[in-house]
Amino acid sequence: MSITLDEIIHHEERLRREIAERECLLAALNVMHAYAASSNGPKTLELGALGLALAPSTVSQKETPATLPTARAALPAPQPKPPYMHPELRAIISSPFSDTRLVAWAIQRMTSDFTLRDIAALLEREGARMRHEKISVILTRMKNRGQIHEVERGRGRKAGVFRGPASATPPCESPTGTPAGAPLQGDAAAA
Repeated sequence: MSITLDEIIHHEERLRREIAERECLLAALNVMHAYAASSNGPKTLELGALGLALAPSTVSQKETPATLPTARAALPAPQPKPPYMHPELRAIISSPFSDTRLVAWAIQRMTSDFTLRDIAALLEREGARMRHEKISVILTRMKNRGQIHEVERGRGRKAGVFRGPASATPPCESPTGTPAGAPLQGDAAAA
């Protein structure tokens, strides 16, 4: 049997095309496997026209689905990452009365007056989402106990404005006993 150089080149090109097609197919199967293996992905995928186009080229007459290597053997299932949560909040959530302690934790981090939405946004950003209704009940309870002060009452869609205990305290005194911002004795004499 003799073969010409042109025939060899033709067979090489055909094999390279087949290899490229198989590599593309394997990459597509790996992506579909990762998607199906993720916690939010379905366990079966409907391929439609794509599946019909790929199916004849993937399974020859001699190969059956039982003898084909699967993408699962080539790629381990990805481990889902737990969502971010502030380390202090992890400890709070595992304790009793965690909802009240979560809201108190958020209030301590407020640098000025705050609303229910500010508390909810901070808790959500730090990984401890809480329903607005639950935050409202806790803020009302804290207001009734005198732990926070209501600066402006909410009306309709306008949220109430609260002030935490740290921002509600009067100005502190300096070590000399005079209120902060008041002129010192030496300053008064100079004036």
